Amino acid sequence: MSLTTLGLALALQVASSHAALHPADVDIFLEVPDVPALVRTYEGVPLVRLLHDEEIARAIGAVMRRQGGVDPAAQLALLYETEVPAEVRQMLRSLRAVSVSLRVPGAPIADSISAAPGPLPALACIVDFAGEEAARAALAALAGLAASAEPYPDSPLPGALRLEFAELSGLPAWAAADGARVLLGAGALDPAELAPRAGSAGGPGGTGGAATGEGGLAGRAGYRDAGRAFAASAGTTVVAGFSARSPLEMLAAAPLPDEVRTGLGPALAEFPGLLGGVRRWRMELVGDRFVTEMMTLEGDEEGASPPVLGGRPLDRAWLVPVAPEAMFAYSSALDGAALLAGVRNLLARRAAAAGEELDLAALEGELGVSLEALFAGIGPGFVVYANAPGGLALPEMYAWIELADPGAFQAGLAALGGTLGQRFPGFGLETRDYRVKDPATGERIAFPITTLGFPPELLAESPVPIAIAPSLTVTGGKLLVSPSSMHLKRELKRLYGGDEKAAAAVPGEAAGGAGGAAGTTGTPATTRTRHPWEMELAAETRSLLVMDWGQLLGGLLATAKALGGMFSLPFDVQALPSPEVFGRYFAPTVHVSRRVDGGTYRRHEASFGPEVAGGALLAVFFAFEPHAAMAAPMAAPMEITWEDSPPGEALPPPGGDDAHLATEHALQVVRMGLAVYQLDQKVHPASLAVLIQPTGAFPNGFLDPPEVPVDGWGRELRYEPAADGSTYRLWSVGPDGIDEGGAGDDVVAQ
Repeated sequence: MSLTTLGLALALQVASSHAALHPADVDIFLEVPDVPALVRTYEGVPLVRLLHDEEIARAIGAVMRRQGGVDPAAQLALLYETEVPAEVRQMLRSLRAVSVSLRVPGAPIADSISAAPGPLPALACIVDFAGEEAARAALAALAGLAASAEPYPDSPLPGALRLEFAELSGLPAWAAADGARVLLGAGALDPAELAPRAGSAGGPGGTGGAATGEGGLAGRAGYRDAGRAFAASAGTTVVAGFSARSPLEMLAAAPLPDEVRTGLGPALAEFPGLLGGVRRWRMELVGDRFVTEMMTLEGDEEGASPPVLGGRPLDRAWLVPVAPEAMFAYSSALDGAALLAGVRNLLARRAAAAGEELDLAALEGELGVSLEALFAGIGPGFVVYANAPGGLALPEMYAWIELADPGAFQAGLAALGGTLGQRFPGFGLETRDYRVKDPATGERIAFPITTLGFPPELLAESPVPIAIAPSLTVTGGKLLVSPSSMHLKRELKRLYGGDEKAAAAVPGEAAGGAGGAAGTTGTPATTRTRHPWEMELAAETRSLLVMDWGQLLGGLLATAKALGGMFSLPFDVQALPSPEVFGRYFAPTVHVSRRVDGGTYRRHEASFGPEVAGGALLAVFFAFEPHAAMAAPMAAPMEITWEDSPPGEALPPPGGDDAHLATEHALQVVRMGLAVYQLDQKVHPASLAVLIQPTGAFPNGFLDPPEVPVDGWGRELRYEPAADGSTYRLWSVGPDGIDEGGAGDDVVAQ
């Protein structure tokens, strides 16, 4: 077991009874105060329960081609017993509490990158064991890992050892056992800094010393103030911590290699205060949910520039358009003036990095638009949401942005549309009306949709087989944005076309003043479950985030099963578990922030904790290194049978607006098939019929289902490849059936 492995194991377990033992001036502090309680309660967390699920066991067995399935929890237990030495397992069973702290020499960000490495950082690690014997054994193990271990001269801690590790050349270290507690220091930390607070024979099982109190970090005003907003403990603490400076600032001041320090420069320039300020946090396991509280202290903000996000309380009206089935939603205040200032600073920094001087007035003159006109009227709030993925197509994503001055924004957008192609050849903005039938009046509501166009060669060379056509429209004084013009049209139809579930979500008056909240306003036919974004919001709530991981994982799994037939795989994708399995274990993550006296309080509730990162590391570990515990004899190779993949998304019936949507969907499906074909064959096919012909890597062709779709009016799509197969053009002849080569009412692949 290397020093790096031991350090990672200790660092991942981190919360608060040791705060009085660590120096008051640390930059970061982490702790797990009760390891045995945490181990006992962890048996009930969702991921552990999922690992015991019979459906998951059968699926893993099918993928690994083992009859009878594979119980991952049992395999992990077997791996632990066979790969971890007995003495290490005994030491881990004796753990009671673990804490670490780090102090990095201060240095201004502006000077730290160019300056030579300064003084050494100071690292402290304190570990409580079940008794003195276990502590002495741990100290002996540390000494055995070191390249050299000798008595530390004049140490106030009896029996302290000076240690040298080959992995940490030039960084002095020491360790001492004090009763049932082991103290480890490195860098500029001297044993005398911990000795007064550790006490003689301190810790569990010892005869003296204080693990709590108001000394050290526990007595620091910022540490105490940042914990006052926390609720009373309701579960087992997983990890708790405190930080006083931005991680980037600490890295910049650390004694790092020159190439690493130079590489930090751009990150520091872009995000100098990321996660900065004095903050304290605590993660608890309450039932099967991980509840994290964080408090960030803030100084006097009088005269400060308003933040881009969270500068004012969240308005529940901003959440109204979110679809009931949405997988993800985030809402916050949005300050257009602050956003504009950020854009200007970004452009200036990029120009300076290129050795140029930014002439913003000249750029605005070329584009024919004032950035002030585009940004100043944005706000005061927004909401962004997305549906679960389904297939290779881009998931449906939308953003509703409040506009203080819709007219100014539209005028600026129109001016930009006329000059964008001149400044950036091949790019352009095209505006076309999309009409939605009002079921109440029978009239059609017109929505001018503006779509950003890309150069054809850029689309043809894109390695990602996903059609992206960023589009937007202004309606009811709000801006609706989506990365797909087809999805944007679907959302307009959902909100304004009479969908009962969306009737109450119409965000204001329709474009052109057509009838206010178009559509029915009755109660949905069925009562749906209350969603997290419908929760009550406390006063001064600044942001709300909801993420349904069950939907995301289920959607990805459903996509894998639906498209698996297109690829030659060594296992039957239909043996994978049902998409609903994740929903049985993982409830949505909810994150809320609000202003409180003295700073910002955040509460995060999720079904995931540190075990996810640990599981990912184990997966990588297993993938690259064989282990005896996982090498049980496999069953005879499975006889793989390929079943028809479930049908893709149903196309809307032909006619009217639905025909346009069906056409855009067909174009998108074909474009994805062309992209996959190009990746496989290095050229585009001579005709669309080639996409349904099997190859070695794609036995079912490049389309699923294996047929070339027609447009919404039942006509064949038009396809024109370049002579050398490097690019292509793809379009539909449109509703009039007349081929205009992509012009007129023809529908062109975006």
